[in-house]
Amino acid sequence: MLPVSSREYKVLLDHRMFADRKQAAANLCRELHACAKRLKGIECDGEFQKTKKREIVFLDIRDEAINLNRFVFRQRRDLEEQKTEYTLKCRSPDRYVAAAAEVASAKVLKPQEKFEEDIAAPFVCRFSRSNTVTGPKQTPKNLQQAAKLFPALSKVKRDGRACSEKLELRPVSALKAFERVLSGPMLVLHNTRAEMALILWSDGAEGRPLVAEFSFR
Repeated sequence: MLPVSSREYKVLLDHRMFADRKQAAANLCRELHACAKRLKGIECDGEFQKTKKREIVFLDIRDEAINLNRFVFRQRRDLEEQKTEYTLKCRSPDRYVAAAAEVASAKVLKPQEKFEEDIAAPFVCRFSRSNTVTGPKQTPKNLQQAAKLFPALSKVKRDGRACSEKLELRPVSALKAFERVLSGPMLVLHNTRAEMALILWSDGAEGRPLVAEFSFR
């Protein structure tokens, strides 16, 4: 059985509170510090300072067969490093299903494989096995091109039949999200250190907030 490499606790926040991102992040940090002071054995240190800016697109074919095969296929562009990464992930509440997923990348690519546990309120656990590779800036147009990154995508089935590799890939829900990842604070839980992060999605760099999530890992 694959060992869990990290455990991440996630809480969705009211995204409407983050119209002013800097002020809202500062307010959240003050609340975290205040909560930690009231709880025995818990410490909080640092502020939200470091920021990553990325574009996120989830890709699937028209009938969402990739999702129906328990996979998530994501393209993520780091706007500062000018690097494009692709991730194939299988997420399931069943640890054995997630661990058995075939997420191997093409041999010419350098894999970054992970097996993680995500815990969301109210303590619902899901396991995910994922593989991330650096790939081309141009988005794959169809399953055939995507399978050059992750061969398992050539085996996607719908209603028991293999999907054509010529099927076009398109953004899920026609969404291209602008992501900001704010990090810096650390949480100490009875001598165990955990990274904290605030993840904000918006409709474009200056668009309205769509998602706000707080996590510690």
